[in-house]
Amino acid sequence: MWITGIQIDGVPIALDETLAQVVIRHGRADAWDSPNSSTIQLTMIDVTHGDTAPFRVGVPINVSADGAPRFTGTITDAALDDDVLTVIGVGPLSTLSRLRIGADPWPGERWSERVRRAFTEAGVPDLLLLMPDIAFDPLLVAREPGEVELLSYLGQLADDVGAAIADTPDGFVLVQQLTARQMLAGVAWETLPDSFAWADVDPSCSWEEATNPDALGLPALLPELIVDPDDVSYVPAWLQMLELENETSIGYGDNETVTVSESTSVSRYGSYPGGVSTQIASLEEATIRASQRVDRRAYPRWNTPAAPLLDGFPLQIGQVVQISGFPDASPHATWKAVLEGWSDTIEGPNWTCELALSDPIYSGVSLNWEDVPEALAWNECDAACSWIDASSLDALAPDFPGLVLVNGGVNA
Repeated sequence: MWITGIQIDGVPIALDETLAQVVIRHGRADAWDSPNSSTIQLTMIDVTHGDTAPFRVGVPINVSADGAPRFTGTITDAALDDDVLTVIGVGPLSTLSRLRIGADPWPGERWSERVRRAFTEAGVPDLLLLMPDIAFDPLLVAREPGEVELLSYLGQLADDVGAAIADTPDGFVLVQQLTARQMLAGVAWETLPDSFAWADVDPSCSWEEATNPDALGLPALLPELIVDPDDVSYVPAWLQMLELENETSIGYGDNETVTVSESTSVSRYGSYPGGVSTQIASLEEATIRASQRVDRRAYPRWNTPAAPLLDGFPLQIGQVVQISGFPDASPHATWKAVLEGWSDTIEGPNWTCELALSDPIYSGVSLNWEDVPEALAWNECDAACSWIDASSLDALAPDFPGLVLVNGGVNA
């Protein structure tokens, strides 16, 4: 991958003559981070008076790689040292703290409807890239009048269901429900991003055949990235921390609370209470939220916060990334993890990319039983592996290597 264009306030800069370094950061460090804006730092050398005199911060900056957007945002800072100009920019998510919403009362409505309402009332509906899970789209309580910053309110919406909120390289604000990352049980129109239109769909595809975006003639929502071991610069460092939550309390309704415990984890590690306050209206849906959260947080898991690659790749937050060729000491020989964020560093012809990867269970990405090969019987599965831990066939049946998923899919 190569940087093919950089524009500042719509004016291209000469890549070969002035560009010294580009550092871009997208997404989050892990599955639990709060909304996080993308950033860019661009260093140019041999600049002249003609470059610097008219220069102003507050203008757009756009970076493309192989012709596709890699960063879209606004310049916020600049520093000139002799003839070296360094500019810093941020993605559109950072601007949402200046927008206020909620002056009028809001009715009770589904979570996805509330997200759309918030962006529409702020006057930026076109910024939203929403990836909801229609299988869990809880009803939220009505909201009394009271102005809040849109960015602050997005943090509350993330807590309501468990969601990643970040900038995209092409300048949208992604609101991605973690459970929407599975995309395993077919598609519904509501699960497709708002940027897709009916006119984009293959007219020969019936709704019964629409089991995935590919069948609809649409690009994959979260295409799996398989990384060649030769593209990994060195063995990533694995990290596991005793940051558990095995007794989850969810606030809901009119100051009500429901608590769900993972008894096996409590017996093994002791009590680790936690939880969040949500806008969910009903006990039933609050219990689902608590169950999802405690299932994912009740046990420690390995993560790689900075898997280093020797090249850039097309990336999307929430996609599955497969890295193989780990040494014998590693917890996985091949790991299918979920991408939470990444950083690009481009210096001349050299491009390095560090991936922040999380255990797929944190996103609820586990096997479907119908995708398990018929050759594998129940009594051949690892009895110690619970279904919530069945993130791969290797985890489910470590003594039967080489098994292949029936439906391929995005299982991790």
